[in-house]
Amino acid sequence: MLAVQFGDLIRKERLAKGLKQAELASAAGVSRTILSRLEQGKPRPVQTDVLDRILQALGVNLSRFIRVPLKNGLAVLFLDPNDAAVSKYARGEPRDRAWLQAGLAAGLLSAPIIESRLRDTTFFDDEEHQRACGAFAEDKAG
Repeated sequence: MLAVQFGDLIRKERLAKGLKQAELASAAGVSRTILSRLEQGKPRPVQTDVLDRILQALGVNLSRFIRVPLKNGLAVLFLDPNDAAVSKYARGEPRDRAWLQAGLAAGLLSAPIIESRLRDTTFFDDEEHQRACGAFAEDKAG
């Protein structure tokens, strides 16, 4: 599930910048095959510097990821929970709403931060933006 969300993030950022996969792959110094698999949520193990290079080529702020080091120099990147919430609101999947509502109720998600990021996020289109903002407004109202 996280691989799919991460792939969606890469794809949306790439499309928002008007880049083709080959252009982003070249800018990041990775193969188009690796980039394609990441976007599809079907990654094979890659070094974390590959992910860093892709995100840097997209201009993504790496401080919004939580890096957890593993053995052998590997690391896992987790999207900040508030950014994950924006992604879930954008996707509009009904099953995500329970996660979002529970996170807001428990204080694990910050309504002011989500609101700010909803304003600053580049959405696929206006319909996606309106859907995300509407769902958030409903959840925030309780």
